[in-house]
Amino acid sequence: MTHTPDFLLTTGASPRRSFFRRRGRVLLAVFVLLVAIVASLIGPTRGALRALGAAERGKAALERAAALGAVLNFDETEGALNEAGQHFATAAEELKALGGWTRVPWLGTQINAARDTLTVGMLTIEAAREALSFGEDLFVVFKEIESARALVSPNLGPAITLEMLTREEKRVLLARLAMSLPKLVSARARIDSAYDHFREIPQSGLVAPLAKALAPIREELPRVRADIDRAVPLATLLPSFAGYPEETQTLVLFLNNTELRPGGGFIGTVGRLDVADGTLISLETRDAYAIDQPAESFLNIRPPAPLAQYLGLRRWFMRDANWSPDFKVSAETVIDFYEQETSGGRSTGVIDRLIAFTPTFAADILRITGPITVEDQTFTAENLYETLEYQVERGFTDRGVPYDQRKEILAKLVDATVAKLFTLPFARWEEVLAAIDRGFREKHLMLYDRDPSGELLLDEEGWGGSVETGDGDFFMVVDANLGSLKSDPSVKRRINYHIEPDLDGYRATVSITYRHEGRFDWKTTRYRTYTRLYVPPDAEFISASGHLRDDKLKNPTREPGTVDVGPATDLQGTQYRAAQVFGAFIAVEPGEERTLSFTYRLRGPATAHIAPGSCYALKVQKQLGALPHELTLDLDFDKTLVSATPAEATEDYFDRRYRVRVSLAEDRHFQVCF
Repeated sequence: MTHTPDFLLTTGASPRRSFFRRRGRVLLAVFVLLVAIVASLIGPTRGALRALGAAERGKAALERAAALGAVLNFDETEGALNEAGQHFATAAEELKALGGWTRVPWLGTQINAARDTLTVGMLTIEAAREALSFGEDLFVVFKEIESARALVSPNLGPAITLEMLTREEKRVLLARLAMSLPKLVSARARIDSAYDHFREIPQSGLVAPLAKALAPIREELPRVRADIDRAVPLATLLPSFAGYPEETQTLVLFLNNTELRPGGGFIGTVGRLDVADGTLISLETRDAYAIDQPAESFLNIRPPAPLAQYLGLRRWFMRDANWSPDFKVSAETVIDFYEQETSGGRSTGVIDRLIAFTPTFAADILRITGPITVEDQTFTAENLYETLEYQVERGFTDRGVPYDQRKEILAKLVDATVAKLFTLPFARWEEVLAAIDRGFREKHLMLYDRDPSGELLLDEEGWGGSVETGDGDFFMVVDANLGSLKSDPSVKRRINYHIEPDLDGYRATVSITYRHEGRFDWKTTRYRTYTRLYVPPDAEFISASGHLRDDKLKNPTREPGTVDVGPATDLQGTQYRAAQVFGAFIAVEPGEERTLSFTYRLRGPATAHIAPGSCYALKVQKQLGALPHELTLDLDFDKTLVSATPAEATEDYFDRRYRVRVSLAEDRHFQVCF
């Protein structure tokens, strides 16, 4: 190959130099692009920083408002809420300028999450304003009362109690509560809206400032929502139950759940409570037998068949009237008996409402009031069961009290407890409300209202003790202690629910194991119960086992008894709940363990959602007045499980069945998705 003499000095670029030049142009282009991107982001970034700063200032103002509200400084609380609202509005305006970036992956997620967080904050502020106004309305009344009292008694102090208030002052307070209720309802609507927005925010993949801002909301918002959800119905019902605007007559049932009955416990004592304007007009407490016995001369009502067969009753009276596990049905029956028995056989309609509670709830109240001493007997939350039972069954003889007056100690205990509650400062009524809420949830406190609108509200809130069948699968075990004295605390129960595939859908078995840990004594004997199982209306009974014709004394060979099958009906035969009911008798000796089982075929809505892409739902309802029982589920779906609530133990993951064990202290809900 020939070359020119100056080929080494040629101006043509070498391949290596050409490569670097091309790479340089590419880098320059990338640099220019980055500069353009950064330039376009400078404005939005500054906007985001300004939004973040405004949101932080709003959060600080909101926290300050919460602290001020806790000490009832309404004026400064309102100012702090307004300041928080202004800061959040500023932050929202800054974020609005970033609207064009919401389509960008990841960045759009952050912007949308920030917007939703601000929306939650602003809705919460609006709810707080409504709740603040509601609280201020009531507080103004207290301040007016306090000011008026201070003119008379300068040493009164700020700790107002119910006992201090006159009837007129209570009436003014109840009137203001009723008038201001719409503000609380509005606050609940805003909190519900805030909660809906919060649920739309991603729970992961957010930048640190957003994740940090969401943490307290995630913790507090559900609690606030639950509190206000409880407050609205309480505030709605309180005036009418407290005798405003009209005096109210309420029947009070003392349900002894150591002798468990379908409606919560044996009705040993009944009270007549007359209240007007929040003031106790009268409270008369009587032994249920003292009401029933005079009616034996004119009342002749046939009892439900199991009461006749296993308890030997030929006629039915008020003390056994809570035969239905649906409290509304039992309450109406008890009221009808009470009115007939106290007015010569006529239903007078004088009773407006009914309150029923068990010693379990009463013990919770004693934890708040502290020990109460009556007739040299000190009652505490821990000894209430034993001490009261002993005094009304045996101890009265040692005190020289006639048999028909043996329950007067209970009346005196009730009077003393009410008096002590009336001396509690309002600051401690939060404890009372917590005990009431627990009583409703655990079915040791039930209410009934003859006013249909009031009863509907009780039903919606779960305070009326209704049998709630639901749309999916459900069951409820109901015991009726028939002639077993006060044996229930000695009898431990284990409830097991098993389902498995069947040729025609699914086969279900509910087994109740009774273990009698007591011994024969003055309050404990063999356990005799007529047990009912409430199941979906489409359920088809297949078989039962463990049921007996009678107890060991009357049925020494333990021959099986019969099983009653039919819809859930009231005393007139009208079906009041969409449910099928199986009923049978079983008796358990002290020291013995026996199991009663019902097997049936599940059909219809109960199993309709046992399918891929769907979720099976189960509700297990707790009996009124029952103590917590162990509940075990073993559900063989023969399908792959995707998720379940509550979750199984980790060792039970990755199979085709759902197994879980819980305490049936309250109604339980389960969901399994496929």
